[in-house]
Amino acid sequence: TNMSTVDPKKVTAQDIQDYANFILEVRNRLKLTALETKGGSTGGHNEATHAGGLQKEEQNIRNDKAPSYSKNDIMLSMMRTLDHERIKRNAVDATTKNDIVSQHITSILDTFWRLAKAYKITPANLLTYYNAYVWA
Repeated sequence: TNMSTVDPKKVTAQDIQDYANFILEVRNRLKLTALETKGGSTGGHNEATHAGGLQKEEQNIRNDKAPSYSKNDIMLSMMRTLDHERIKRNAVDATTKNDIVSQHITSILDTFWRLAKAYKITPANLLTYYNAYVWA
């Protein structure tokens, strides 16, 4: 699908799938947004479950419900959406690892900005939390 010719009033499910695939392809060409698996899938470590929980709480906050988790629970889920096993398997150097973690923190806080505001989570909070946690 040529994205520039899609009529927003006539978007199909296929248009949305094509657009999502296009965005992922572009994103994966940007430095540090994707790492090869070196040996296949890392098997998953509930990254999607944590993202889903964040989305649900974001929806609750958007609907004016009071925060229902601890700040640490939210920070854990924010950092658990990062595939730590993939970083480990790629044996990245410390500078690259720090760049990946910093980029993840920026993107997760941009994505879940309502949660960041409601739970008063800053980039420094997440970095401190990340560095204190044992990521197996």
